[in-house]
Amino acid sequence: MAQTVIMQTECLHVKKGGIDLHVTKDGKTIGTLKVSNGTIEWCPRNKKQGIKLTWTKFDEIMKSNTKEDK
Repeated sequence: MAQTVIMQTECLHVKKGGIDLHVTKDGKTIGTLKVSNGTIEWCPRNKKQGIKLTWTKFDEIMKSNTKEDK
């Protein structure tokens, strides 16, 4: 089954501190995506430290993993 991400908003302005998006699968949290002005961070459930990237680095990684590039 696919993961569930539920968010209802037309426009979202991320301010200091950012927002947390809790991602669930089969009703259980698998991790939290933390979005802020400076970084994006994936925090897997039951892990002490997340994976933090600047928006520039995140953009580079996403572009390098597109089907068009392969």
